[in-house]
Amino acid sequence: FYLTALFSLLLLTLAVSAQNLLVLSACLTAAFVLNACFIRLHPFDEVSRPVLRHYLWGCLAVVLLLAASLLLFRRLGIPYDYAGACTYLEHLHRPGGLHYLAAVLLIVSLLYMLGIAPFHFWYADVLGGSVLPAGTYLTFIPPLAYLAVLVNLLSNVFFPLYGQLRLFLTNLRKLFAYVALFNLGIVLMCFSELNDNGLLSGFVCLLVWLLAQFGVYTVFYAFKRKGDYLTETADLAGLAEVRPYIAAAMLIFMVSLLGTPPMLGFLGKLSAINYLIIEGSYAFIGLILAALLLLAYAFLNVILSLIHISEPTR
Repeated sequence: FYLTALFSLLLLTLAVSAQNLLVLSACLTAAFVLNACFIRLHPFDEVSRPVLRHYLWGCLAVVLLLAASLLLFRRLGIPYDYAGACTYLEHLHRPGGLHYLAAVLLIVSLLYMLGIAPFHFWYADVLGGSVLPAGTYLTFIPPLAYLAVLVNLLSNVFFPLYGQLRLFLTNLRKLFAYVALFNLGIVLMCFSELNDNGLLSGFVCLLVWLLAQFGVYTVFYAFKRKGDYLTETADLAGLAEVRPYIAAAMLIFMVSLLGTPPMLGFLGKLSAINYLIIEGSYAFIGLILAALLLLAYAFLNVILSLIHISEPTR
């Protein structure tokens, strides 16, 4: 696990600091494929084996997207280095459809790696098919790197095309608003305009969410019994009576994930909502709040499991 995590971290660091699309694609592909090793850390049984096959098909899709983007860059004569590509695109009087397609293919591959809807179908299966330490790493480290790469590409490579690319990201943002249970979707909403306030609000929301999520994962480690990690909600039944302080800590972190005051998670949601108010995106705010109600009901089932109540109240 530690060797895999360190090698993955090295590849992601190279991807974030890369200034060439060939280097970036190679590092992203290797890092994404390497995640399959985390699935293999789980007992390789009838549950994890289909998950691994499913994930490897996703890896193939990412490789094809990146390869198609690089081939379009070569065909169009766009340099692979960031500065050269940005200069080339700046001097285009009228970018063609192939120029936008090359950018979109690269962006879609990153959104797929992030598990952003509608590319989220693999994400839950992979986390569910990996042991808790592997799931912890996959939840925290790769998304931060992928988001940094995405912002870097939009700012330093595709910024001359961003007037039209923003329409693509905005439409994607609208789609994601219907499933805004995922905090990365809210972050993407803030990032889509690519301005200072949006980037700051998005990173604040992301940081606070990661802190609360890390707290929940830490509680999961405390609930390890007989060498096994928690895998089912039913395993939490009655734990509030056995370990009341740890159960209380989990309750606090879950409330923070919901963004409910006075917990720290409220700061992240408030930052994102304030930005959306400034942008006049009131419909998105309503959809986020409605989705959070659904998330609150899901969390209620976990909380009731902690205190050993069989049926949730509506």
